[in-house]
Order: sequence, then structure tokens, then C-alpha cells
Amino acid sequence: MPDPGCKIEGCDRPHYAKGLCVNHWRQSKRYRYSGDRQPIDQKYDKSPKGIERSQRAYQKRRLILAIAGVPTIQQAFSDPEALAKLRSQAKKLKPIWGWMTAEQKSAIKN
Repeated sequence: MPDPGCKIEGCDRPHYAKGLCVNHWRQSKRYRYSGDRQPIDQKYDKSPKGIERSQRAYQKRRLILAIAGVPTIQQAFSDPEALAKLRSQAKKLKPIWGWMTAEQKSAIKN
């Protein structure tokens, strides 16, 4: 089967991946030749996934701090009184349970 070559106009290099030669495929990671990658200047925090992740983290932080009654997440899991409050009201943490780290989950379960 003949090599289809690079799909970029004017490029005669052999095909490597996704219809592009090696050089254009590497550039597609930064620029969007193939249409499936974000431009280099678009930040993750402003992408839909980044915004969703930020909102989840904010909700998680607000709920944990409200229950524990301390100013930081570190204090919520290191202060014995705050941790006791989290353990006693673990049912309220159910909506955010999937967003918590394994260390946070084990601290509340124990």
C-alpha cells in the first residue's frame, strides 16, 4: 500500500500518525493541525474540564471547612477535634466523597 504522506499542503514527508509527518504531528500537540488538540496559549484552568475541576474543589473545600470549623484543609485532617467532627458527620460528606483523596477517606474512616 502506498504511503499517503503528510496531509499538510506542501509537505512531502512520509506519513507518521493521524495523517501527519513526524514534524507536523509533534507540532499538532501544540498548535492544532489535526483539530484534536488545544492551542498552546489556552490554559487548562479556562477549559471546560478545568472550570469543572475548580468548582468541585471549591465545593469540597467549603463543605469540609464548614463541618470541621477550621480555616484550612490541612488543619481539618491534622487537628484531632476537627477530624472527630468530620467523622461524626460523615453522612454530610457523601456528595463529595468521590472527589476526596485516598488519604482523606482513610482518615475519616479510621
